[in-house]
Amino acid sequence: MSFDQNENSRMHRERRRAEGRCLYCGKPLDREGRVACTKCTRKKVAARRSVRLERQANGLCVVCGKQQASVGYITCAACRERSKEACRRSREKMRKKKFEEVIFDKFDIPLVGIASIPNAQFVGNSQLSIDGCIGIKKYEGTEIIVRAKDYILKITGSSLNMMTFSGGRVTIRGYISTYCVEKL
Repeated sequence: MSFDQNENSRMHRERRRAEGRCLYCGKPLDREGRVACTKCTRKKVAARRSVRLERQANGLCVVCGKQQASVGYITCAACRERSKEACRRSREKMRKKKFEEVIFDKFDIPLVGIASIPNAQFVGNSQLSIDGCIGIKKYEGTEIIVRAKDYILKITGSSLNMMTFSGGRVTIRGYISTYCVEKL
């Protein structure tokens, strides 16, 4: 395929992606968050399975198909090494992420009950209780700034009073107009 054909194909795929159509057949997508319709996906999976089984039957590496598979394996040593390296990089990347970020990414849920993330409970706009606090940075009638492990919490309003600060729990009363959480 020439450069012009490759560029044309890429533009064609990008146009289909932008229109919400299957990259392969051009029909409207029948599933959210995908680039291929169910029918084309099944065809692609079946074709990959067929190639993999054919390579395995011929004693070739099922990944690259270029080298003989190692004795007792279905892949060659080079592909196994690439796979190990990819797994190592993935594990290293996960170690670098904080536990909270991994949970946010994987499950897309709020993290209530994890010590470093403050849990706020409102009673209308007149009372706020925050768990997981470790200090008070600012305390005025119009603004209270509270520190949690990895966060700064800013509460603004009028007639703000700190009723309690005990055991990592702060209770604030008054007219609360804004509540802002910033990661340190």
